[in-house]
Amino acid sequence: MQRLEKKREVEIRSYEDLMVSEKMTSNKQIAATSKSFQEVEQDFM
Repeated sequence: MQRLEKKREVEIRSYEDLMVSEKMTSNKQIAATSKSFQEVEQDFM
């Protein structure tokens, strides 16, 4: 059990899942969808 907790702590601290390029949206992609930034922010939440 402690090994799983320790492994989870290491994963959380590594930030590996934070900046995944496949999940990112560029300004060009947003402009291509003709959505305003407010609409994109609403979709984000």
